[in-house]
Amino acid sequence: MTLIKELKQSNNKYIAKISMLKIQDEKGNTLMHIIAEKGYHNFLKLILGYLYTCSSKNLENIKHDIKKILNIKNNESYTVLHTATIHNHKSFIKILFDHGYISKDNAEDAILVALEFTNYPANNAVKLLQEYIEKQYNSNDILEEIVQSTIVNQGNDLTEEDNNINHVANNGRTPCTVEGCKKDFVKRESLSQHIKIVHKGERTPCTVEGCKKNFYSRGNLYRHIKSVHNVIYFN
Repeated sequence: MTLIKELKQSNNKYIAKISMLKIQDEKGNTLMHIIAEKGYHNFLKLILGYLYTCSSKNLENIKHDIKKILNIKNNESYTVLHTATIHNHKSFIKILFDHGYISKDNAEDAILVALEFTNYPANNAVKLLQEYIEKQYNSNDILEEIVQSTIVNQGNDLTEEDNNINHVANNGRTPCTVEGCKKDFVKRESLSQHIKIVHKGERTPCTVEGCKKNFYSRGNLYRHIKSVHNVIYFN
């Protein structure tokens, strides 16, 4: 980690350190992306410590600069938080939480992206993001809300299968109709999406000829097409 050593040198001024952290490799990754992928949370602590102590700026201005670095997107349009969540690095993300670098929008977006790569029960990073949002914003159904907002943004209508989901439990929520599944939902659209993704494994394939990628949400499909194939969708 040559850049880590350079950052540590006392003769490196704050502006120089910030500039180094903005450098992107051929994949568009910054140093922060690289340590997020590896889960090097101790390196993250060191870097934040260097930046906090080498400038006469007040802490809020320093954090503003760091947020800009954390929000740099690589060639796949992934930020540092996306990368850490995809690779299930809970300790790395907790440091970002503790230092105030994660917002509700950041967390929701990272959850959606990460669920393309891993199942929810197996990803502790996603669980941490979910718990954070539920605690900060008093929401008990954040995953459902995220999925539902994606459906609404995509302009999806109820399918015939959705309309066949009629049973509503006593608590006003609609239980999953798959035997053995104990999930229930406020909205039928969310239940339908749950069945398609969790129980049927349905995904939307990339529409670019020759590409074999496929995605759970159209939002992530469009992100992929724009960043990888350089095609922009207009709704």
